[in-house]
Amino acid sequence: VTGIEIRFAAKRAELPEVRPPRLQGAVLGAGGEPLSGIGVGVWGGSTANSKLGVTSADGTFDIAHQNGTFELWIYTRKDGAWHLRGYYSESGFTPHEEQAASIEVAGAEVTGIEIRLPPWIRGTVLGPDGEPVEGVFLWIRDPATGEARFVGVSADGTFDVLSGDGTFALEVSAWEGEDAWRRIGWYGGESGFTTEEAQAASIEVSGADVGGIEIRLPAAPADVRGPRVRGAVLGADGEPAEGISVALLGESYGDYRLGVTAADGTFNVEHRRGTYRIRLAIQRGDVWHPAGWHGEDGFTANEEEAARIEVGDDDITGIEIRLPPRVSGIVLGPDGEPVEGVGLWLWGGSPGSDSKFGGSAADGTFDLFHRNGAFTIMVYARDGDGWRHIGWYEDDGFTTIDHRATEIELDGADVTGIEVRLHRDPDEMPTVE
Repeated sequence: VTGIEIRFAAKRAELPEVRPPRLQGAVLGAGGEPLSGIGVGVWGGSTANSKLGVTSADGTFDIAHQNGTFELWIYTRKDGAWHLRGYYSESGFTPHEEQAASIEVAGAEVTGIEIRLPPWIRGTVLGPDGEPVEGVFLWIRDPATGEARFVGVSADGTFDVLSGDGTFALEVSAWEGEDAWRRIGWYGGESGFTTEEAQAASIEVSGADVGGIEIRLPAAPADVRGPRVRGAVLGADGEPAEGISVALLGESYGDYRLGVTAADGTFNVEHRRGTYRIRLAIQRGDVWHPAGWHGEDGFTANEEEAARIEVGDDDITGIEIRLPPRVSGIVLGPDGEPVEGVGLWLWGGSPGSDSKFGGSAADGTFDLFHRNGAFTIMVYARDGDGWRHIGWYEDDGFTTIDHRATEIELDGADVTGIEVRLHRDPDEMPTVE
């Protein structure tokens, strides 16, 4: 496109200055000191209507922008890139985007913005040779609120995070590959590092930055490992059971570690010292469904009968979990389509050890593991937060008469191919007393 001509209506010196609205303010540290080199992003919902400014030596910013509604995003520059740290809020700063303040620009300058950053926690991660360690991430956790934030460690081993006041712990994770992170320990204060959560150092932050933290790993991150719990899961026929979830559970969510059995049925789950139970689950669709527990005799369907495993400094090996027979099948509606969310109770005559409850998955399938014996399948529909009984499985698919229920014999082998065919939508079926 050529030949464009811009013709001034007067001498250039006599033309009025055309200035877009400006956003002006300052970024201050926790002690009220001005901060230079802080990125202030004026975010309007897309890169097309957003702009980044940088604070000067006196901590001020002066950003020309267009009219509209914006948020101010706060960045720091590290390793050649800008890193988002938080947002301007009514209180001056927040790490949560949902708490960011909206700023209206409507033809006039917006001035007097003061962004007061909270204190920083800064430190270094070192290896056994004293050299900086990269490829490690930290979680900064507030035990009082449960809030946690992910913090990267740079190539020079340094890390920094805006923490705010409070008492915090630093949890160390290493990259395991394939989008997986593995927790390897905690900052341990004078010791530098510990694999025991109970020995993690508390970092007290009160109105001022905390620096000089040094996390010293005893080995390369990939080699920092806790004791392992090893064993195998076998089916009722003694064949290896592949793809079974093996979860080591302690007394809290933080004491949780998950593994999955390989093609030969083996599992190899790393954990730290403590007392744990092993919970088994199977996957249907994208959901894991509890199947039972490791018990004194190898397996139990009941949590209260789960065996306790004491994990010390040494690996625990030779655990064999022999699954009992499996009762599996599908729940279908009157149109022959799978029905999700139907409750199925493998009933042996009494609650607890004689019974096992499960539900149908999105594809209508169900799996119930239980000991040998004679059972019926009671069928339930959702009732608010509970369940109500609507009938039994019988050879013809379903019945509302208890003495017509089919008795299923489990005797060391799986029972498969069961079809529960409902007469109509379970929510429309009456309760059976």
